[in-house]
Amino acid sequence: APQVRPWAPWRQDLHREDLATLEPVSSPGGVNLSEILHWLRQRLPADSILTNGAGNFSGWLQRFYAFRGYRTYLGPTSGAMGYGVPAAISAKLSYPQRTVVCFSGDGDFLMNGQELATAAQYGAAVIFVVVDNGMYGTIRMHQEREYPARVHGTALANPDFAALARSYGLTGEFVQATAEFAPAFEQQLALRPLQPLATQVVAAAFEQRDAHATTQNPRQQRHIPGEQLILQRARACRNDDLTAAQQRRHQIGKGLAGAGTGLHQQLATLRQGAGHLFGHTQLRSPRDEIGQRLRQRPIRGKDIV
Repeated sequence: APQVRPWAPWRQDLHREDLATLEPVSSPGGVNLSEILHWLRQRLPADSILTNGAGNFSGWLQRFYAFRGYRTYLGPTSGAMGYGVPAAISAKLSYPQRTVVCFSGDGDFLMNGQELATAAQYGAAVIFVVVDNGMYGTIRMHQEREYPARVHGTALANPDFAALARSYGLTGEFVQATAEFAPAFEQQLALRPLQPLATQVVAAAFEQRDAHATTQNPRQQRHIPGEQLILQRARACRNDDLTAAQQRRHQIGKGLAGAGTGLHQQLATLRQGAGHLFGHTQLRSPRDEIGQRLRQRPIRGKDIV
């Protein structure tokens, strides 16, 4: 009978726990990325290359997608935003027969989103999945955790990413629900790069449309859960922030004015020390003038070294 190693049951338990972490979990909003990654894990070929930039969105990919081979994942080790888009284009140009999928956050994508022009120019048929939640999510997380009433500079006014792709001559889909992702992805995956304009974009959005919105622009009809509360809390301290900022600007202005006055006096001293160039007086440097003043000063005991 084969020998049973004493650590075998423990290893099997760990393996079962590891597989359990790949199962989808509940998530707020209309798009559940854990379910999408679960579907992609079953749909994509084993040699597919996945890339991502930096942001909270990348945690979904790193947890819920199981890589089945080497040289199938490109991601930043330094937390650099914008890495995924150019990495995906490079991967597709290097391995044109392999499926390449890039995951980006909205802010992350906008760091290097103009490289869609490169993908279109060279026919790099990458599928870009843009997770749009209307903010720099990682920074907002830290703000809400450490300074919940002082949210600043993390909200984004994003374009329609699917329309942006079409403006490059590419194709794009806008996904508002988890069930819409698979058909949209299959449609983009079925496209063949018959011409150098075959890159596809799938925009996956954590958002809910406001049924009472009157604007005709679909990108302005969204309502992000918690966003209004965040904005209300941000407005509560806005006046104090503006007052403090005005005081700082006033103090900086006074400092600059004082520095300007001091500089003017120093320049006047230098001119006087240098003499008149066209008056045939002997030129003296500021160092000479300082040295003369020191020589004229009476010597005290503390000056002797």
